[in-house]
Amino acid sequence: MMFIDLHGHSVKRNIFAYGPEYPIFDVNYYKSRLFARMISYQTPMFRYYSCIFKISPGKLKTGRAILFN
Repeated sequence: MMFIDLHGHSVKRNIFAYGPEYPIFDVNYYKSRLFARMISYQTPMFRYYSCIFKISPGKLKTGRAILFN
């Protein structure tokens, strides 16, 4: 399953994604980042280095956090 949260923001430039946080040894760590990296190769409007792979306490009620848990 994949939940894609693509964002445009009034403060950050271009398009980026939010994703869940996995330990580095978990295969999902690479899967979640690989998709975002592939998009960044397809268009200069998407910035991989602006992506956030973490769910902060204030975001626990967002769709991505609920589906992740």
